[in-house]
Amino acid sequence: MVMQKNKIYYLLIFVFLCSFLSSCKKGDDDPAISFRSRNNRIEGKWKVSSINYSHHYQGYYGNENTTITYNGTTLLYQITENGDTDKEEYFNYLFTLEILKKGKLTYTESYNYLNENNNITINGIWYWLNNKKDFVYFPFNIIDMYCNTWQIKELRNKKIVLYFSGSMNEQQNTTTEEASITATIELESIK
Repeated sequence: MVMQKNKIYYLLIFVFLCSFLSSCKKGDDDPAISFRSRNNRIEGKWKVSSINYSHHYQGYYGNENTTITYNGTTLLYQITENGDTDKEEYFNYLFTLEILKKGKLTYTESYNYLNENNNITINGIWYWLNNKKDFVYFPFNIIDMYCNTWQIKELRNKKIVLYFSGSMNEQQNTTTEEASITATIELESIK
């Protein structure tokens, strides 16, 4: 009889732990368990380590594709119009972000464009967009990326992966205009 009670006791503990551990994971690629809250993991100093951004427009003015890729040091900004490369620029780039408590943030963009050094520092706010804390509002603009609402795909002590996807389809007179944007940004912790 005691043996059966122990089995039931251990089974209940196992079921509780399984349900607890599965509820800790909020982002798609979050760790299965973390002893730090999402607020504690997101707060800190970060630098952008990679960017993959794509914006596609099709409408009255033809087709335009804008891509931004970044590998941690060099940023490629490319615009293709109606199949022809209209603009392709490479430059050194650094984007740092400090996410502070109580919804404050500071970000800095540093880049050299046309042999001119540019340093921009902006103070702003951030906040969670839902109780699950897997969508966040970050009002930063990287080059021509105007995305403010980000899904957090992965939130670890030393890594954040942000994702954005949006589209628009609009009829104006006899022309249909369509636009879509997808973006993934990876940040790594800096000390």
